[in-house]
Amino acid sequence: MERTWLGAFVSAWNLLLEIPFPNIGLWYEDEEPKGDSLHTLACFPIVGALLGYCAYCIIWILDKFQSPPSAAAVSAILIVIGLEIATLGRNFNAFMSFIEARLEGLKDLELLAAVEKEPSFCRTSLGLMFFFSVFLLKIACVALLVYYDRTTWIIVTMAISYAVIAKMAVAKDLRTSQPFFDAENRAERLAWLFAGVISMIVGWSYSPAIIIAIVLAYYFSEKFKLYCETNFGGVTGKLIGMSGTAAETLILLVGVILLVRV
Repeated sequence: MERTWLGAFVSAWNLLLEIPFPNIGLWYEDEEPKGDSLHTLACFPIVGALLGYCAYCIIWILDKFQSPPSAAAVSAILIVIGLEIATLGRNFNAFMSFIEARLEGLKDLELLAAVEKEPSFCRTSLGLMFFFSVFLLKIACVALLVYYDRTTWIIVTMAISYAVIAKMAVAKDLRTSQPFFDAENRAERLAWLFAGVISMIVGWSYSPAIIIAIVLAYYFSEKFKLYCETNFGGVTGKLIGMSGTAAETLILLVGVILLVRV
């Protein structure tokens, strides 16, 4: 059982991030554990939560050596940039491409082609402005959460946004008309269960805000999944990745609105 979940976590990590999971002596070089599709998909929010915990550790360290305003600003910049490095910016790139194409009035297959194109964003001044706006918005949200001692919301954000990716991953693949990630139906439910449990453990004191965030994220992912299957005929890797970035931005904003009291 332990080996199954370890293999699933390593598989989920390597699927979601561009940084290979480090071998810390848990297996031989030629015996890297692999997980089945059910457990791998269920581990998506665990990977997200671990990323959030790494961000939490960065904040804790900086808080020991800097004043609260300085620690909040520096940690926010490092965290937002660090998360983009972990995915080589591909999810954020796809998100920006989608928004820019929508602003240009593109629809259906033209919109999808714009998202899939490499490089695919900031073709216009409006796209460039939106890129910096969203990037600065994420930095501002993280900085406010850190400054007002709502740091654990970052873990909540990452766990829930990766559950959104898990939900999108079971949508119909545009190329094959089969599920993009072939897993049992309960795999998606397990992912949301893990996201909810992790979120409640780290943020029990503001559980109403967590419930609101989960409901909004689930509704958003359900609607976007239906949108992709209706207008594009299915999903691609970029559409799945950008859904996580969009959810991440939304949940950070929800945290600031509900938890920060100036």
